[in-house]
Amino acid sequence: MKWLAMVAALYAGIASARADDVPGARLVTLARGVNILETFDNKKTIPAIVDDLKLIQHSGLRHIRIFVDKTRVDQPTAMERLDKTVDAAIDLKLGVILCMVGKDDFIDDPQMISDYTAAWTGLAQRYKDRNPDLLYPELVNEPAIRDTSQWVPIQEKLRQTVRGIMAQNTILLTASPTSTSWSLSAMPASADPNVVYVFHDYAPMVFTHQGADWGDDGFWTIHNLRYPPSPENVTDVSRKAMAKLRPDLDRYSKATNIVDRELGPAIAWAYLHKAHLMVTEFGVFRPAPADSRVQWFKDVRTALDRAGIGWTVWEYNAGFGIKSELATKSCVPLKQALGLCH
Repeated sequence: MKWLAMVAALYAGIASARADDVPGARLVTLARGVNILETFDNKKTIPAIVDDLKLIQHSGLRHIRIFVDKTRVDQPTAMERLDKTVDAAIDLKLGVILCMVGKDDFIDDPQMISDYTAAWTGLAQRYKDRNPDLLYPELVNEPAIRDTSQWVPIQEKLRQTVRGIMAQNTILLTASPTSTSWSLSAMPASADPNVVYVFHDYAPMVFTHQGADWGDDGFWTIHNLRYPPSPENVTDVSRKAMAKLRPDLDRYSKATNIVDRELGPAIAWAYLHKAHLMVTEFGVFRPAPADSRVQWFKDVRTALDRAGIGWTVWEYNAGFGIKSELATKSCVPLKQALGLCH
């Protein structure tokens, strides 16, 4: 109960504890958005992407987030597609988060660090003249370095590289390993005042990733798991789930205050450091029970809004996608859960 009382107090006080560093209009832009994954898919025409951007903007979302593979920065055709997407979004007054990624997880490897530094130099130079109120560099997605003391100087080098070129832009920083609330709580704050700290929320994974048919986690063996947890439902699901997932399912069956417990460490850290937060990924794979998926979105989104934390749904038009709901003119439950209609 002490933990939950602390979280409630921080929800109430985090906004008033912040300094006037990141312009308020940018925090509004970062308040609600969606990840788009088709920018570099040549099967998707630029006019079709622009139509998607118009739907996103019309729905009430205020920014998009795009992954930029570090190997694409030197590819003229890929960068032309990115230019057209970025400029179309800016014309619609949508913010654009450009998040650098690599084929493999970011690790403490000198060549990889050099590659990221070079890629960010090229990307920052390319977009340094775009409106800084609408263009946000996110340095790395889900770095895998387990030692915070190793990660911090690496991220600082990347930040200095970008800041030296993009003096006015708000830079998005993250924690390692894997951009979680818990890892953020172990990271020192940057001396740069014009930054926002990001983390991801897919908790609990056995629910949000049920039915996922990639990787070796075994989530494809979980079906019809409901949220909030019901012991009877979890028992039924566990009978058919891979054995290694049963301890996680057992913990899920007993879990309470799931959302607050996941967000709490980051909120406490932000309150301590007077820092701005946002969640650049949160979502549920579509095979989850529809009403449970809606309830999870509602609980997480409501908690984030209550804490003044911006958010970016994972994602627009793939396995976790929300495009079909956004495209519906009526106020369907998922749009309600995201606060996009009433």
